[in-house]
Amino acid sequence: MSDEAKRGDHDYVDAQVDEQCRAGYPPKRVMEAEVAAIKARRLRVKKPGRDRSSSGLTGVALSGGGIRSASFGLGALQALGVSTGANESGFDGIDYLSTVSGGGYIGCALTATMQKTDGKLPFTHPDNYNDTASVRHIRDYSNYLIPHGGLDVVTAIGIVGRGLIANILIVLPVLLFCVWITLVSHPTIKALNQPRFLIWNLTDAVAALGLPVSEPLWGLPGFWFTAILAVVNVLFLIIWAVWTSLNLGSSATLRGGWVGVSKLFFLVTLTTVFFEFQPFILRWICEQPAGVEAGGGTFSQRLGTSLAAIFASLGTVSAFFSKYLGDVVAAAKRATGWMAWFKKIMALAALWIAALVVPFFLWVLYLYLTYYGLQHGAVLLFFGAFVAATLAALLINPNRTSLYRLYRDRLSKAFLFDPSSDQGHRDLYGDLKSYEPKLFDIDTDRCPYPIINAALNIEGSQYANKRGRNADFFAFTPEYLGSDATGYIGTRQIDGKEPTLNLGTAMAISGAAISSNMGAHTIKPLAFTLAVLNIRLGYWLRNPNPGCAHPPMARQRDWLIAQLFKLPSIVLFVEMFSWITEKSPKIFLTDGGHIENLGVYSLMKRRCELIIAIDAEADQTMSFGALLALERYARIDLGAIIELPWQAIREQTLATNKAFDDANQNGTPVPRTPGPHCAAGRIQYGPDKEGVLLYVKASMSGDEDDYILDYKRRYREFPQESTGDQFFSEEQLEVYRALGFHIMKGLLSGDAPFAVKRQANETEDEARARILKRVRAALGAPVTR
Repeated sequence: MSDEAKRGDHDYVDAQVDEQCRAGYPPKRVMEAEVAAIKARRLRVKKPGRDRSSSGLTGVALSGGGIRSASFGLGALQALGVSTGANESGFDGIDYLSTVSGGGYIGCALTATMQKTDGKLPFTHPDNYNDTASVRHIRDYSNYLIPHGGLDVVTAIGIVGRGLIANILIVLPVLLFCVWITLVSHPTIKALNQPRFLIWNLTDAVAALGLPVSEPLWGLPGFWFTAILAVVNVLFLIIWAVWTSLNLGSSATLRGGWVGVSKLFFLVTLTTVFFEFQPFILRWICEQPAGVEAGGGTFSQRLGTSLAAIFASLGTVSAFFSKYLGDVVAAAKRATGWMAWFKKIMALAALWIAALVVPFFLWVLYLYLTYYGLQHGAVLLFFGAFVAATLAALLINPNRTSLYRLYRDRLSKAFLFDPSSDQGHRDLYGDLKSYEPKLFDIDTDRCPYPIINAALNIEGSQYANKRGRNADFFAFTPEYLGSDATGYIGTRQIDGKEPTLNLGTAMAISGAAISSNMGAHTIKPLAFTLAVLNIRLGYWLRNPNPGCAHPPMARQRDWLIAQLFKLPSIVLFVEMFSWITEKSPKIFLTDGGHIENLGVYSLMKRRCELIIAIDAEADQTMSFGALLALERYARIDLGAIIELPWQAIREQTLATNKAFDDANQNGTPVPRTPGPHCAAGRIQYGPDKEGVLLYVKASMSGDEDDYILDYKRRYREFPQESTGDQFFSEEQLEVYRALGFHIMKGLLSGDAPFAVKRQANETEDEARARILKRVRAALGAPVTR
């Protein structure tokens, strides 16, 4: 921070901090650091005749959407960042840059490159339309996951295989322990008929009760312990009912020791049912004829074939989930009429089939191994295997063997680079050199203050997840990182414990779209399967505030959890069963779009007076889901109301889509309508505070460049192609970039109409002129082409 900033207008800083620091907003120390940094940058980029030292905060938000969003955002930033007739950056008037997921790709690229260009926008030339070195580099990496073709594919396959094997090694000790404990309990086939549970032989206890040891109890083959527990459960419920009736003054009926014991009894009973069911199945297996049967092959051979078939289906299940299952469930939710019930049932069935494949595979494998142990008396063999597998599992860190590291490295290579290395200092492939600064090394005098948004997963929380969101808003900034649920910590302070945390790490976490737990988008039945198959892009980060206050009853439990988290592999089991909370020593972070996909929420928390939201989410039905979710969160959490006439964009886009369909079928021309692609509305923060929301939507109206229209004719879903496509061609990146530039240029130049929220006695033209005047006051002169 410059000395001039430190001697600056502290009244302005204090006023901004006092306004933002209230319930639901960042803590005072966080806002003090941010506002002071913004003040310093304003003084640095101050131009004659333009004093912004006391004006309101402004921000740009880039939505999620993978490489699609990054490409669209690139064009929008190019248009936004160039001023008419002046070699200066329009970003001088932008205080914050808030990004989510794919928007973070290009947003972090902007932040990194502006460190090396002394604050100048690296994506445009001031006097021509030739690509800069930065834009050429991004074009070269449109297919960023496998940029060098076959070699990268082989590397990716190897990394995927490594992660899967690592996860199998972590799960294997549990499986082998179950096999070993079964063999200890029932070392022979004959012992399967005896009343045993785990390592306890209940023969004497059953005989003492006068019950026949060799016969099923109550017609249940081998379920002696379950029956005993059922009786105990009934007796406990009777005692609880009597106790509650006698203690009429007690109001704690849903919490307390009685409820805790009841839950424990229930879980123990379910566990007992499962374990006592296994000898029954194993006895049936062992009673099968040893020779070849009508079905073909011995039982051992058929079981091995079944295992191979199940294992082969795992890849199909994971591919089905990643490409289709989410769409199937979403379509079922949207369905109406008499087919809605049928579609929902089918979607639910598909979901559970996919979810049960891995658990069923593990169960069958357990039966196969136990069957082998019974046949060969291999108790000691499996104990040795259990010990060896446990030692191996203790050495594995799922955070380092997940797909996250591959994803981060490929993203960083594509979007974090040094544009000054164009002067003859390139790497082995001839690319610009990588540049991944630490968060606290980002010079906020040179760029808008970055906020990289992620989702804090809290599916298992009893406190922060009372409303069932399954996530909280988490942010990375140069000064602090954290959330309301965990508190905030300085980025320098956490660096010693998280040495790999840098801009690339934050960018990849913000874009971790697929994982076992996905915040508000978590599919709980699939959490176990996705975790085991290592379909995990999420990241385990040290809790910013692991010493936060705990209720007295929870302190011993949390101490135990803290000890367990010292084992690196424990996090995989936490993911499997969604036992993720904001209180654990490590927290699980995923894509910011798993709670809010526009990046606007963070800017509203800071009560920005002007927010430019660039939305390129996948929205084929033009339902504006991310915007509507933002409106709901803003009203509930911040007490803010958004009034935005977005319906005009929807109507025009759907009409244009129909026109393209008609053109492809009948050859009719597509009307060249100049928008609207954008909408301007009002944010009512409170009775005495409001702001302007300028919303830019990736949409079509027919007035775009010829090659954009040609692409639309060939690919109907454009510009809402699936986020699952992260392998863009040169053409794809260019049409999205050109569309972003076209829309933003038309908006800021005033050439294209936009939907607007009018004030009383105001025409639409007057309302548009008012909004553009306010935007130009922040950005400078409008862009020209």
